[in-house]
This record gives sequence, C-alpha cells and structure tokens, in this order.
Amino acid sequence: MIKIYVDRPSLSSEEINSRRDFNHILNQLPKKKVWLSPWFYGAVGLSSVFIAATLILLMK
Repeated sequence: MIKIYVDRPSLSSEEINSRRDFNHILNQLPKKKVWLSPWFYGAVGLSSVFIAATLILLMK
C-alpha cells in the first residue's frame, strides 16, 4: 500500500536549497571508463572491419 500525505507541511526555500547538492550525487556515481573495457574494443574493431569490407566491395 502506498502512503499519500494529503496535508503535509510545505517546505521553505531554505529547506529545499539545503538538500540540493548535485555535485555530491554525481560524485557518488561509479566512474567507469567505457573505452577501457575489452567489449568496447571488440565492438569497435568488428564495426571497423565491417565498414572497411563494405567499402571495398562497393568500390569494385
């Protein structure tokens, strides 16, 4: 069951601004570099070979 607060007290601007810390939220996210993954190099390599083969076949 979901609780719904109908008559909750309204928040002041100071209260809202005190909880706005987007840099803190972004710093908590894991920093994973995609280009260091072997899957990235495999996908890029495969697509490069496919594009090169397509261009070679179309130029004939």
